[in-house]
Amino acid sequence: MKTREPLCGPVLHGTLVAPCADTVAAAYAGCFGFRTIADARIGAAQAAAWGLPDVAGLRMLCMSTASGAAAWLRVIELPDCLPPAPLKRHGWIALEVNVRDVDRLAMRLELPGSPFRIIGKPAFLEFSDQIRAMQVIGPAGEVLYLTEVRAPVPPFALPLDPVDPVDRLFIPVLSVPRLGEAAAAYEALAGGAALRVETRITVLNAAFGRPADSRYPIGVLQLAGQTLIEIDEVAQAEAAPLNPCGLPSGIAMVGLAVSDGQAPRMLRGTAGEWTELLPGPGR
Repeated sequence: MKTREPLCGPVLHGTLVAPCADTVAAAYAGCFGFRTIADARIGAAQAAAWGLPDVAGLRMLCMSTASGAAAWLRVIELPDCLPPAPLKRHGWIALEVNVRDVDRLAMRLELPGSPFRIIGKPAFLEFSDQIRAMQVIGPAGEVLYLTEVRAPVPPFALPLDPVDPVDRLFIPVLSVPRLGEAAAAYEALAGGAALRVETRITVLNAAFGRPADSRYPIGVLQLAGQTLIEIDEVAQAEAAPLNPCGLPSGIAMVGLAVSDGQAPRMLRGTAGEWTELLPGPGR
């Protein structure tokens, strides 16, 4: 029997809130070859559509990968934004990005003066020797999982053969207090069920000072376009504080395409996360 395509996806963007957009842009350009493709103020109509009127007038910068094949990074500049607490808050805690050669990338990011701090050196994932990944903290306090997919990993549809050395955002990672409640909301959007397992997450254990073999309940939900959502149940995390504009610092928002026929809108999730839903067919 043919599996039905998800109704939701692909993942379209990850949006950061940072004190200086130019600092973030320089880091992604210098280390990953990203290019700035738009730099403008958020209009009142856009802010109203998000339900965040106080972001009107803030600068937002958009970046693409080196070739321009993928344009997924947005940065909202808020000079006096609250300091982020990487991995320790509920909401969107990491952006997983497909890369061509994670070990070569690690050598570049280990150089003195790198704006990305390595918190997890390249290693194969616990459940697959076809996925090798490293984890870093970027200049806005964002956590990136930089992931090399070497071969298909059933039952998931994952991106292979990236166009650029640092390529697509394909998995936003969400931290929640209760997995079941959060998973149900995204399952309804995607029209499918998340695969639920328990797994060791080394960077979370380090962040919270837990034993290295501590495990977390997670749900992994396939979306269209070889993208997914990972939902981690993290009891130790706290709610993310919001800036006066209504968004948290660091990873503030994720964008998803949805094929439900509705107008663009913002979803406020069970962990307080902001998810922008934009019309687009599942594919």
